[in-house]
Amino acid sequence: DPACLTLDRYISDDCLTELLPQLAVILHSEGIIEKIKLSPNDQLHSIKVALWKGVASDQRNLEKFASVLRENDAADIASQRQLILQPNPSPLIFEDEIYGDIVIDHPLIVKIIKTRQFQRLKDIKQLGFTYQNIPKANYSRLQHSIGMYYLAGEYLKELCKNQPELKAHISESDVLCVQIAALCYNLGFGPFSHTFNMFLKEVKKGDKAENPWDNVSVKMFEYMLEDTKDLMASFEEYFKNPEENIAFIKELMRGNNERKKYKGKEFLYEIILNESGLNVNVIDYTTRDAAVLGTKVTFKWRVFLTKIRVLKCTDGKLHICFHED
Repeated sequence: DPACLTLDRYISDDCLTELLPQLAVILHSEGIIEKIKLSPNDQLHSIKVALWKGVASDQRNLEKFASVLRENDAADIASQRQLILQPNPSPLIFEDEIYGDIVIDHPLIVKIIKTRQFQRLKDIKQLGFTYQNIPKANYSRLQHSIGMYYLAGEYLKELCKNQPELKAHISESDVLCVQIAALCYNLGFGPFSHTFNMFLKEVKKGDKAENPWDNVSVKMFEYMLEDTKDLMASFEEYFKNPEENIAFIKELMRGNNERKKYKGKEFLYEIILNESGLNVNVIDYTTRDAAVLGTKVTFKWRVFLTKIRVLKCTDGKLHICFHED
């Protein structure tokens, strides 16, 4: 049973068996499972299927609930009823030419993607006017943004897999902040991407006032929060300290020289932007550019992610480091 196999990755049979009475009461009271009088083994299977229907359609909910189960605390389990039964919006599935199907099921990410500020990126060409000479070079900023979001998630997964000690520095909120920052990094681009920036520079030449396009993605992100109904409420739902997390997201999106950098989280900034250029922004657009321009780039990003490490450097801070090869 695929449902049971998925659950087995997170919750042991022993843990479930010990908690069968409490789980059965919760799931039966909410109408997810009928009252059952079966043998322990059959009952265990029924509970697993019921949990799959109520929880596992959203993997994050399953992971959170599994952590509660592992605590073996019936009171906590009962308090998680809303988590178990929380309705999950239909996931977004992007058929990406580089990474294959990208499934996005976090409600906050889905809501951001559906905003008009993000959807406008569909009509902004990443490579400007290049498509006039090379018709297939017409992928959009939206595709690049989804790719950055996906890569940021894979980047963090690989870091935590290779260096479990980093989990003390990376919270669930941090992961979500980095992914949102990667997703929204391109929000401020105008028509034909960098071509429009070149036009604005010409218009403002000689003007010493602050350039209106500096950190324009951050400004568009702020406008998106103001303009989109209930978006701020969603941030409040998924973050314990939404104002602080929003400030962190904006810092992650800023240029290298304008970041305050939250203490102890310096390496998280380097996932989206860093001096080496080996960040999710450059990796994604280089790979996409090569694909549409017919250039043979053999950069194996999955292999690259297995070789990154976070190390304490001479400045006493944690930074992302790479093997020389």
